[in-house]
Amino acid sequence: MRARLTEFYEDINRRRTVREFSNRPVPRDLIEQALRAAGTAPSGANFQPWHCGGKVKHYYPVESTGIATGILITALHRAGLVCLTHTPSPMKFLNRILGRPRSERPFLLLVTGYPADGAKVPDIQRKTLEDFVSFIEQ
Repeated sequence: MRARLTEFYEDINRRRTVREFSNRPVPRDLIEQALRAAGTAPSGANFQPWHCGGKVKHYYPVESTGIATGILITALHRAGLVCLTHTPSPMKFLNRILGRPRSERPFLLLVTGYPADGAKVPDIQRKTLEDFVSFIEQ
């Protein structure tokens, strides 16, 4: 378990946001498989509020969609793809462009592809575990 978790951490710790993309087309089956992985995310009352028509009462749709997005970004990274998250405000223009019902609420744009040759990524330092985790010891 520890070895698998360490390998996962070392892989995902290399994930970076990219703003320079290659023209190389991404095979649709890679995107579909990453979306299948994202679809396994837990969601409020298991309503899976990722894509629906009409007005439906969802429980925790923002939280549920956020969890699914994290899994999607991770799956795309595992496939060797890179992403850029973008959350323009307001986002309702997407409903019109994509032909989606007004009852749906866009969550984010996730630009995905292969990195451009020579793409620059930020040399970021992540917070230490102690900076973002608190344990309650019994």
